[in-house]
Order: sequence, then structure tokens, then C-alpha cells
Amino acid sequence: MTGSKQEETAQAYWDGLARAAKEESGGGGLISHATVETGFKAFATGVGQSESWFPAQHSDKAGRATAKRAAKTLADEYGCKYAWGVAIVTPKDKTYKGGEVCTWSVETMVRFSPSYSSAYSEIVLPSLMEHRVYADGKPAWLRLGFQDDPWAVENDKKDSEGRTPQVAYVTEKFKSTPAAKKAISAMPTYDEESADHPSGYDAETWAGFRDEIVGMLEEGQSSAEVAEAYEVDAKWIDAIAEDVAPV
Repeated sequence: MTGSKQEETAQAYWDGLARAAKEESGGGGLISHATVETGFKAFATGVGQSESWFPAQHSDKAGRATAKRAAKTLADEYGCKYAWGVAIVTPKDKTYKGGEVCTWSVETMVRFSPSYSSAYSEIVLPSLMEHRVYADGKPAWLRLGFQDDPWAVENDKKDSEGRTPQVAYVTEKFKSTPAAKKAISAMPTYDEESADHPSGYDAETWAGFRDEIVGMLEEGQSSAEVAEAYEVDAKWIDAIAEDVAPV
């Protein structure tokens, strides 16, 4: 590794550490009774996260072969790619944001990082190693932070809402359920859900996303898909959809 590359790597490390400190200084992020799993992900548009994720223990060659066949079959059907990697799997009913259980529309969020990506090698894997979190599919209480995907930043890639895609990583592993519950109760709270905005957003921020949401709906995305992107109950997207004139 050249001197300049070493400096870049070191700077990326310290920048990431600084971001994490900023994110976690108020006890934010998500806290979830999550599982970390290895497996194959088929990038099939319109297919639910759980349906396009095929977990397999890295040490189980037969299981890996089975999962790979299933991912390839789905990928061939949809004309897309598939990849091996790690996923942090967060169940809706055991994941907390702002001290409250999450309200996204899907039951389980599969936060996948392919093994070939810089996000995997620079962010996800180091966080698992640091906190001794094993990709064995066993539930553990974890605090998750989020960073912009380095590849997306480098290539100026945005998602359909114009935001830089982010990657989830572990910032803390709790020793027990009581310790996790104590941390949940100490999380910074968001405004209570009101008539004009969902929990987790204030009125001004939610209003600012309206045009983006309308655009997604007009492009043909379903209320459920948009709700998943914003991690809110689908009723909030349905309310906006009612105001979108049919074309």
C-alpha cells in the first residue's frame, strides 16, 4: 500500500469514527433485537426483502449451495443480479427509533451489504469484528448507525428520493435485554405522531418530502414501497396518494 493510499485509508477511518461519535452522542440510531446473517441476495425489483434474501451459514457448504440456487433462480426470473454478503436483519416489532417501536410497512428489514463492496470491507465487517457480533443468525440486541455508502459517494449515486444510499453497521452490542431496554428508554424522542406528520419526523421535515413522495407515486411505486423507503406506516403515503391526480 502506497503512502497516499495509507493516508486515505487512515482518514476514512477517522472520518467514520467522527461520524459515529456524532450520531451516537445523543444515543440515536436504531436499537434492534436483530440477527446478522450471511447469504445470497437477489436484486429483484418489486420482490419483498424477505423473499429475495436467502440466508446460509458461511461454514455450511451444502446450505450455501442451496441458497445460491434459490437466489440464482429468482435472479434469472427477474433478469437481475445476485450476490453473497452479510445482512443485518431487523424485525419491525423489535426495532426502536426515537424510543418507539418502528412503524415501517414491512415486517422485516433486510439491510444487505454485498461482500465485494467497499461498504462491507470498510464499514460493516469492521463493526462486527469490533463488537464481536457473529453472522450466525442468532438474535442479539444491537444499536445500529448509518453511514453514506462509500461507493455511492464516490460515484455520486442517489436513490429514487435523491438521497445518498446508506449502509447500516453495528455501533454497540448490549449485554442483556434489560440493558437494551434501558438504552431504548434513554433514546432521544421524536415528536409524537400528529395529524400532519408521522412519528420520527417533524411537520416541516415531513412536508419537505411531499414532492419527492408524489414523484415516486407518479412513477408507479406502490404506497407500501414508498412507506418502506421512509420507514413510516403506509397510511401516511396513502393520505398523500389520495391527493395525486390520476394520469
